[in-house]
Amino acid sequence: DMYGNRTVCGIGRGDSAMRVAGRRPNTLARLGEAIDVIRDLAEGREATVDGQPVQIPWVKDGRLPVWMAAYGPKALALAGQKADGFILQ
Repeated sequence: DMYGNRTVCGIGRGDSAMRVAGRRPNTLARLGEAIDVIRDLAEGREATVDGQPVQIPWVKDGRLPVWMAAYGPKALALAGQKADGFILQ
């Protein structure tokens, strides 16, 4: 019971933070995979992380809306496929 299901996950590729750290932003494919894993774990399902099955045993009947930061046609398309809402950058 994630605070009465009042929790929202906001996620993006991390463009500016990654560039400041001298790294390339994550790909949209990796972001899509991350959204799937986060949602599965938050809703009590098993997910695969680095080839290993992972599950949070105390999560039961969770609900975690995922909002994705996006701009550009490919990122907005991914947000439409995977996210419950989007944050326009």
